[in-house]
Amino acid sequence: MKININLPPDITEEEIKTMIAIKLFEMEKISWGKAAENAGFSKVEFMDVLAEHGIPVFDYSLEEETKIWKEAGEAK
Repeated sequence: MKININLPPDITEEEIKTMIAIKLFEMEKISWGKAAENAGFSKVEFMDVLAEHGIPVFDYSLEEETKIWKEAGEAK
């Protein structure tokens, strides 16, 4: 899909792609990997971008997170 939008000239194409990818990921419309790809980043790089914007890659409840850490400790 292509959309034409008039934006200020100081916003780069890369910034626009990144902002759209972040928002779509945050709204759970696209996956983390697809968002990274659309923004032109690796998954690891995009994880850092998300962190800079205060958006978690993994959204676990406290119970789920506790279970994951417990299982990780048992795997040693």
